[in-house]
Amino acid sequence: MEEIFDSVKAAAIIHKCLVGDTLVLSDGLRRLREVREGAPVATPDGPALVSACHANGEQAVFEVRTDRGYRVVGTAEHRLLAVVADGSYAWRRIAELREGDWLVMHVGGWVGGETKLPALRLAAEPGASTTPSAARADELPRELTPDLAELIGLWVGDGATRRDGIRLTVDRDSEDLIPHIEALSLRLFGKRPTVSKRPGADAYEVALLGRRITEWFSAIGVTKASARTARVPSVILRSPEDVACAFVRGLFTAAGGVRDDGHVTVTTGSPWLAEELQVMLLALGVPTHRGEVAANGSRGWELSICTTDGVTAFRSKIGFACQRQAARLAAVSPGAIVIAGEAIPHPRARRRAGSEAFLVRVTDIRPAGTAPVFDLTVPGVHAYIANGFRSHNSGGGTGFAFSRLRPKDDLVASTGGRASGPVSFLRVFNSATEAVKQGGTRRGANMGILRVDHPDILEFIECKLDGGITNFNISVAATDRFMDALARGEEYELVNPRTGQVTGRLSAREVFRRIVAAAWRTGDPGMIFIDRINASPANPTPELGQIEATNPCGEQPLLPNEACNLGSLNVARFVRRDGHGEAAIDWDEMERVIRLAVRFLDDVIEVNPYPLPEIDATVKANRRIGLGVMGWADLLFTLGIPYDSREAIDLAERLMAFIKEKGHDQSARLAEERGPFPNWSRSIYRHGRPMRNSTVTTIAPTGTISMIAGCSSGIEPVFALAFEHRVKQPDGTERVLTFVNETFERLAREQGWYSEALMQEVARRGSLQGLPGVPERAQRVFKTAHEIGYEWHVRHQAAFQRYTDNGVSKTINLPNHATEDDVANAYLLAWELGCLGITVFRDGCKGEQVLHAGIGARADKAPEAPMAPAVVKPRPRALRGTTYRTETPIGTAYVTVNETADGDAFEVFVQVGKAGSDTMAVAEALGRLISLILRLPSPLSARRRLEEVISQLSRIGGGQPTGFGSARILSLPDAIARILAEHLGEVKPPTGSAGPDGRVRIGDLCKECGQATFVYEEGCKKCLSCGFNEC
Repeated sequence: MEEIFDSVKAAAIIHKCLVGDTLVLSDGLRRLREVREGAPVATPDGPALVSACHANGEQAVFEVRTDRGYRVVGTAEHRLLAVVADGSYAWRRIAELREGDWLVMHVGGWVGGETKLPALRLAAEPGASTTPSAARADELPRELTPDLAELIGLWVGDGATRRDGIRLTVDRDSEDLIPHIEALSLRLFGKRPTVSKRPGADAYEVALLGRRITEWFSAIGVTKASARTARVPSVILRSPEDVACAFVRGLFTAAGGVRDDGHVTVTTGSPWLAEELQVMLLALGVPTHRGEVAANGSRGWELSICTTDGVTAFRSKIGFACQRQAARLAAVSPGAIVIAGEAIPHPRARRRAGSEAFLVRVTDIRPAGTAPVFDLTVPGVHAYIANGFRSHNSGGGTGFAFSRLRPKDDLVASTGGRASGPVSFLRVFNSATEAVKQGGTRRGANMGILRVDHPDILEFIECKLDGGITNFNISVAATDRFMDALARGEEYELVNPRTGQVTGRLSAREVFRRIVAAAWRTGDPGMIFIDRINASPANPTPELGQIEATNPCGEQPLLPNEACNLGSLNVARFVRRDGHGEAAIDWDEMERVIRLAVRFLDDVIEVNPYPLPEIDATVKANRRIGLGVMGWADLLFTLGIPYDSREAIDLAERLMAFIKEKGHDQSARLAEERGPFPNWSRSIYRHGRPMRNSTVTTIAPTGTISMIAGCSSGIEPVFALAFEHRVKQPDGTERVLTFVNETFERLAREQGWYSEALMQEVARRGSLQGLPGVPERAQRVFKTAHEIGYEWHVRHQAAFQRYTDNGVSKTINLPNHATEDDVANAYLLAWELGCLGITVFRDGCKGEQVLHAGIGARADKAPEAPMAPAVVKPRPRALRGTTYRTETPIGTAYVTVNETADGDAFEVFVQVGKAGSDTMAVAEALGRLISLILRLPSPLSARRRLEEVISQLSRIGGGQPTGFGSARILSLPDAIARILAEHLGEVKPPTGSAGPDGRVRIGDLCKECGQATFVYEEGCKKCLSCGFNEC
């Protein structure tokens, strides 16, 4: 099993990474391996937050060297921004780079930084004075100030450490630097340094004496064994920009200067210092050229500022600490000293190089062995600055078919052992995904599918009930035989995939009941109708193989090693109004865009990089594309058509039929121009008009691109008409904006019922229903997902599926009070209407599990009395309690307090959100810990212990309080404290209705922004506030 795990982990790794020593602009400059989730990073588009960090194991790496000395080491698939032939910028894999290519560097962009130093109290020196003045002199800096950074720069540039203190060298022609150092020492340490003439040298030695100073320098990481091993200290790399500039000023003052020809340079014997300093200077806005030089017969490295803007930035932000060098710098004419370089090959590139970027030329790409590699996920931008290069990050999802694996306990002839079954492999793959994304948070990137006639189907159906599998969506592949048996109430056969023999029979209705029960509790499994998929255009090449799995969101059935390029039309943008103000779809314009989109998607197949040769070959042999739609809810809003109406279903069929007709025609035209897809002669289209693409249409989830486009997602109804958008700023504050659906706001203004008060109330509730002053017709049209019956969700999916080659990504959203019968009816309706699959998600699903497990199922079995005195009080077989309902900033919470027969609190259960979510995990943890406190032996009474819990939890603040005055709830812990106090009679229960305050809490906690707007839609999770997604 360990070998299997390692193999799966290795296969799952995304090989688009850089080595851990790479310097990334994140709170100063940090090593890539040190960057953490939530940290700000510099990107080509400004600061952004890291959503996930990936440690991807040991990989083969390559070193890219450039003419200016900048270099980067990464895997062959890692992409850097390069200049292409027409002067534009494009991402290029390291494996694609050639000598002479131009790469784009990022100038400036320093982000954040910290100044706090370790609080160190070193032992007093023997015989040291203990007077107050001496004690004050012993104080060491607690903050990394520009003064301290400049002193460190002087020391790194030309200083040394002795047991009795640190020593700096000052040339005789820079004597004005001595009083400057004295002033720094007095401000920092309260000590005046000693100054002496160095014997046999035309220089002075300035010594800051004191063993504690030496030890303190070492303790904060300011060390060097010799000038040849010097480096930029980590505390400097991680500092704010003004501190970093002060360090560079000290270093250039000690080891640099202005040459007679005007060049501003610094020289060092350390290759590490030269490289780190070059990256640091670029981040400060100063591009340099790094090259080897001979200094006093030894090998050295020189940095020379090489652009006009760089000299200007150095002069304004950094400069020199001594008057002589400062005067020489002031006399420099920047335009006269720039190093002449090769001509950039295109005028457009020259213009861009002179403004927003700095270009360097590749001189060598060479293997660099193997090394641990890392990468970041930066949502939206998908890029970050690494060693000054503009670096890309990317990822994807995978579908796994487990149906061919032998069942559990099947005999393995070669070893005499027993097979562990497909669910065990599902857990291995889940763990491998977890290991690959070590330190990250990206989830839901896999789909696991098992045929309903596999002997282990029941274990598979219920494998997510315990919450252990978090990186997979799962679906049951239902065959036609199973559905027929279900309709007739019969049993069906289970078949061993290894032998093809029937191993047993199950009741179709019992299996279906278990599918429904598990889906009602957890949202999984979904169902895909596998025989229907293989008989449909979703498998255009049945001679080549049968479809066994889909992508993670279920809309794209694929053969092994196959992929599909997806794109979506924002259909709301095709609405035009005539002279009478009537809205209608511009079909001619839609046709024009459809034809362009089909051509573009076909182009992507050629330019897209593929991780394996097998994938490259399969994709180009079938040339699948999938053009779909987004903005469907916005289109219905604009046309005044309710989502839950026959009119909407009819329009859906007409719209998708039009897209399919024009898309297929364009693919046929491309076949005339470029040739049909290579497997056309073996496809279902071989007797008709040749096609360029084996499939043309797909309804994909559009969680991210719909937010970018500012429209509703896919064919889903809107989740909320308004919500708060919160974005963390680099300084730690939050920018909060109220986002109102643009179409809704525009139509409200046009129809004359818009008001600021109404918008605020809609933002508070998320819904329009029941608000006074809103026309009944508007309330009928502007419905949200949970206000629409499940049958209309299914009918929309079926309407689009009738004219879609591949599948349709659609989540059948159900309210929390939906029953298992509702789930069953949705699944059966999807089958009856011709859908290829179905996924349901009940709001707050599996919410009762913890409470049920605590006082129901587990209460049926009385625990056996321990043989020795118990440390924790055993739970009685039955307890009575009270459940309280309260609103919190993250949703409605249910707090159950169970008591002993004596009336003492014994255990507490807290339920909020759905089980398996981060919200519920926090709630369950709080309940368990409070229960443990109540059950542990203690001299305090149960009431006294509960009072201490209340004291600790009360008034813990959060980011979004709810309520006003005495009813104000600051956080979930604060709400729990309020309920416990009410249970003890210490506070009065709230007056009025126990119902909700009108808020619509629709999601889990978002890992990116922390808001309770993380929802499940279209087969994946996304945040309605900040756009983060796990698709």
